[in-house]
Amino acid sequence: MKKKLLLSTGISTLGLLLTGCASGSSESGSNSTFVPQQSEAPKVKGGFDSPLVLPDGTSFTLSAPSSFTPGHFASGQIKGQIYESFKISISNKSKSPLDLSTLIVSGTTSAGSCADIFDGDNNVNGAPQEALAVGATLEVNWALSCPGASGSNFDVTLQNNGTNLIQASGKLA
Repeated sequence: MKKKLLLSTGISTLGLLLTGCASGSSESGSNSTFVPQQSEAPKVKGGFDSPLVLPDGTSFTLSAPSSFTPGHFASGQIKGQIYESFKISISNKSKSPLDLSTLIVSGTTSAGSCADIFDGDNNVNGAPQEALAVGATLEVNWALSCPGASGSNFDVTLQNNGTNLIQASGKLA
């Protein structure tokens, strides 16, 4: 009898805990997306197609954006938005390997924030998972789904390990 009472009490307590975790605002159906906080200014600002060099010697060059057609199995593109792709060239001239596994690429236009597009068929795979050796260079393909129209202002910020490194500015293709 004592075991049944303990089991019953335990199940009731677990049920109350789980319903408490699910409580929240009564609003539902929100389609918000995560946008990384960019509280600090980037260390270096410039334009597309220009090397942006950090104080430690690491260089980032973002190619001018071009129109992009996602492949059949791509994800992240938002219907009705413009799809942009660009290359990120990284040259590690610092004194230690550069861990890019936490690289975040954020795009914004005057109409709002962009979303990442991942497309393995077009070699758009996100952040590299291996550290970039000292003296090595790497090129990464990136694509974003952005609100706005061709010719709108377009800013791309690269953040790594929680630090805003660079910001390249220009126009949507």
